[in-house]
Amino acid sequence: MKPRRPYIRAEPGYNPRGGRPPLDVDFVAVCDAIRGAWAGSGETVTSIAARFGVSRGWIHKWVYPAVRL
Repeated sequence: MKPRRPYIRAEPGYNPRGGRPPLDVDFVAVCDAIRGAWAGSGETVTSIAARFGVSRGWIHKWVYPAVRL
């Protein structure tokens, strides 16, 4: 049996006890970029996500409901 040792993560990332690290993103700028993509700027959701350092899932969950209002 292995001895019990606390789990120590070498690199920063998700908290092993749960929760997510906070995002340092300008939410209004992401919303404006999505509106521009919908208006035909030629940019895709994938490129917007890469530019702001967020995931496409984050955009679908948080940005789309705010933009559709």
